[in-house]
Amino acid sequence: MEVIDRTHKCSLLPATLVTVNVAVYVLLFAAWTFDHDSSIIAPGALSATDAIVDALALPSAFTAWLHRPWTALTYMFTQFSWWHLAGNMIVLYLFTMIADRMFGRSFALTVYLCGGLAAGLLYLLLGALGAASGVLVGSSASVMAMMGAVLVLRPSLRLPLGKFGSPRAVWVICTLVLLDLLGIFAGNVAAHFCHLAGFGSGCAFAAALMHRGTGSPDTADLTAVLEKVKRSGFSSLNEHERSVLFIKTKK
Repeated sequence: MEVIDRTHKCSLLPATLVTVNVAVYVLLFAAWTFDHDSSIIAPGALSATDAIVDALALPSAFTAWLHRPWTALTYMFTQFSWWHLAGNMIVLYLFTMIADRMFGRSFALTVYLCGGLAAGLLYLLLGALGAASGVLVGSSASVMAMMGAVLVLRPSLRLPLGKFGSPRAVWVICTLVLLDLLGIFAGNVAAHFCHLAGFGSGCAFAAALMHRGTGSPDTADLTAVLEKVKRSGFSSLNEHERSVLFIKTKK
């Protein structure tokens, strides 16, 4: 049975991503609190909240995005709702920790960003087709990209969920994806399709990594990695060595 070994060292990436998301939410909450006192805001002036949203959220209109191209990145760190933030951060921390420990910081960060960019691209396309309006915010697509990568590379991994036991990653991920699919019928169809685009990008990125790993005769590399683990422990492996180990032993 394969489980997460919590004694393995990992980078600060999971905590860093969560911290950035929380910091942006705190900034938005502070702006909303400031705006709540309407006597401070001059008539006709843009509120602090609106100004921050304009600066961070991804607009559906391509012409508007051309004036704020950085929003393709900033939107994936922005949440409007406390419950949206809390749910995303719990899942994000868990699956980023897994990806970070097994495949390294660069892999995990790339998956996060690719998931958000794929969702953002789809949102702009839907906007051009008249199927989306307003703005897109949230790290959900990036979170689902991380889930997709873990699903492809380590579906049988046991997740330590405390009182909920240690279910296999495949069942947890499939349940969360199903819940997102059901959300399509509850409204905001464009956003949920963007979530699925993020999930698909994570699966594709992980599949590409597997294909690259199985395309070269690196049995000697695997032997060397196993010897290093025996000698110095898993935490001594670099990102490339972790990829060799987990891809070559995935059956």
